[in-house]
Amino acid sequence: MYDLVIKDGLIYDGLGNEPIKTDLGVSKGKICRIGSIDEGQAYKVISASGDVVCPGFIDFHSHADFALLNEPESYAKIQQGVTTEVIGNCGFSPAPSAEATMDLLRTYLLPTLGKTAVWNWSTFAEYLAALSAAKPAVNFAALVGHGALRIYAMGFDRRKPDARQMGLMKEALTASLEAGAVGFSTGLIYVPACYSDLEELEEFCRILARYNRIFAIHMRNESDMLFASVKECIGLARKTGVHLHISHLKSSGEANWNQVEPVLELIESARNEGLNVTCDQYPYIAGSTTINVLFPQWVVEGGIMTMLERLKSREIRERIKQDYQNGIPEWDSLVRCNGWDNIVLNFIGDEKYKKFEGLTMSEVAAQIGKEPVEALCDLVIAIKGEASIVVYQQSEENVIKAMQHEYVAIGSDGLHSGVKPHPRLYGTFPRVLSRYVRELKVISLAEAIRKMTSLPAQLIGEPHLGRVQEGCNADLTVFNPDLIEDTATFNDPAQAPKGIRAVVVNGVPVLLDGEHTLARPGRLVLCNK
Repeated sequence: MYDLVIKDGLIYDGLGNEPIKTDLGVSKGKICRIGSIDEGQAYKVISASGDVVCPGFIDFHSHADFALLNEPESYAKIQQGVTTEVIGNCGFSPAPSAEATMDLLRTYLLPTLGKTAVWNWSTFAEYLAALSAAKPAVNFAALVGHGALRIYAMGFDRRKPDARQMGLMKEALTASLEAGAVGFSTGLIYVPACYSDLEELEEFCRILARYNRIFAIHMRNESDMLFASVKECIGLARKTGVHLHISHLKSSGEANWNQVEPVLELIESARNEGLNVTCDQYPYIAGSTTINVLFPQWVVEGGIMTMLERLKSREIRERIKQDYQNGIPEWDSLVRCNGWDNIVLNFIGDEKYKKFEGLTMSEVAAQIGKEPVEALCDLVIAIKGEASIVVYQQSEENVIKAMQHEYVAIGSDGLHSGVKPHPRLYGTFPRVLSRYVRELKVISLAEAIRKMTSLPAQLIGEPHLGRVQEGCNADLTVFNPDLIEDTATFNDPAQAPKGIRAVVVNGVPVLLDGEHTLARPGRLVLCNK
């Protein structure tokens, strides 16, 4: 007897091959047969006539590090067909941590990951154990974050680590990889990772190369220095042999949109050279991040509380205005590239200031009655830096150009913040299938599924995920290709998509007829490279 049989589905294997119409049998969490099966041989049957059956989607760029603890049912991801999340991106991870710098780490993570009532770990192994104990609905794989390593070893110091501090970070990275981290991430626009130099990154990359783990990088600059930033990253891969993965590939600011084609050519050249270079992207023209990244990086030196005190100074505010006007070498200024009108407050932690959610920074400044820099400083002090923003920064033409390259995976980059998060938290994967496959026809359905399944599984080194083959994990998504559609909008983001019929995680149905079953069969995914 089979635990589960999916009947008469159009099966896409996740590898980009043409589909076949047949049945699929599941036993003990594994796919054990692809072929004709009698319904009487199954304890449970899902009819998939007219539907696509494919591997469960893998969100390679997730920030659900605390959300998996706070809401283990993972509604936002399960409802869009996601069965595995890769957390710890952009240098943000909740481990390792040290008692002396715990408060710094908490405030550092707050605008991006939020908070959790449960914090019973210090090592990465203990954090993974806490996630496993939460029994989430989805599987999870974790990257260890550069920001967490730096805070653990040296707080928010704006300098090169000394030998002892570098040793602490390398030991913590090695221990995290041994514990099950599938790689390492950095966010070089964020304090304190932005204080690192190439020599520091090279040390980490050599360890990663030795373990055959991935190096996921939010680059120093995604705007006027995009090409130079990609070239810098490729240089690290060439020098160390690390698998380089560029996070949320994009060109920020209209003046920089013409850099995407040269960057894609640069990446292709590196791959032709034999370097392992991959990327991910989200299918929207707007991004989302913490409000504190709007400031020059020197403003955040010492941590959030130090920043808040610094912002009270008239001299500091005048210096910030000059930096907006003149720029700083290598600084990826979202304000300079995109303007105050394209920056929207989508989450504010303080209830007294919720009235500003959904407004651009220009509109907020007008309501406060001050020019934008003064309004930003006053607001950040009042809300203690606990806010996130949406930034309209890309062109759809460039989104399409990146999507058409075989090495670009799909990731949501969704932040679990407030009642109006970026809609990518709820709609990323159905949006690719509806807008870019069915409507615009820029990639095939088989290729889109590959980008969401076997490609990200390959990146984290798990050959039993992301494909429909006998012996592979029974993580499956069933959807109607004619009806699937994202309904989440910027004004009303918390909306489930249409057209997802069923989601199965480790052989257990978690979504049936669009309804969450409340099952939580997710597990930790370890690197098997």
